Amino acid sequence: KHYRHYNTLIGKIVRFLSFWGHYEKRFFRQADKIITVEEPIKQCYVENIGIPEDKIIVTPNTPIKKQIDDLELRDEKDKDHFTLYYAGKIDVNRYIESVIRALIPLSLDIPEIKFNIAGKFAKGCDPRVIAKKHNVARYVNYLGELSYEDMMRHMKQADLCISLLHNNSKELNRTIVTKIYQYLQLEQPMVVGRTEYIKQYVESNKIGWVVNETDPVSIANKIRYLYK
Repeated sequence: KHYRHYNTLIGKIVRFLSFWGHYEKRFFRQADKIITVEEPIKQCYVENIGIPEDKIIVTPNTPIKKQIDDLELRDEKDKDHFTLYYAGKIDVNRYIESVIRALIPLSLDIPEIKFNIAGKFAKGCDPRVIAKKHNVARYVNYLGELSYEDMMRHMKQADLCISLLHNNSKELNRTIVTKIYQYLQLEQPMVVGRTEYIKQYVESNKIGWVVNETDPVSIANKIRYLYK
């Protein structure tokens, strides 16, 4: 319900007429086995839907290490830029605009800053248009939709990786998205939003910083701290 297309006029009508929670419960109960990615989301299904624990298989959505090692990625930073990086779905609930707005003060302190963005964007969420709107187009580089290898190569070359998610989602607060594990396997520092399980994972393992995903000032402060 937090995606942009669900908040258009037609999207709101579809959402009003859709009973996704009912469908989920019905098909979960019909299934012989359910596969999910983390223990907290399993407990949600057990407690809220009444699914027996032994019916649920938990297997984290971590990338296979060999697949990344086989890419033989080089740690070649762009010496002329301080590079931020995001790859994935580009929609309002990924808070790309918050990072772009953070570039307004950051560009004064870090004139060589660059924000590389890769992935498919939803209608109305073109990062180039957003950057132009906030007068920071020169600091935003949209890479398009990349192959897996190119996505990982740009990820490895970045100085800081970004993953900001909507913290009002029941599911997202109980899971860890794949890109967090990718950042970790590539030994990349990261800035993440306030989703509960990711926040706990990042802070307890000291692998990045947590920001208020809705607040460009919070984001700018953490990025400035890392740069210094």
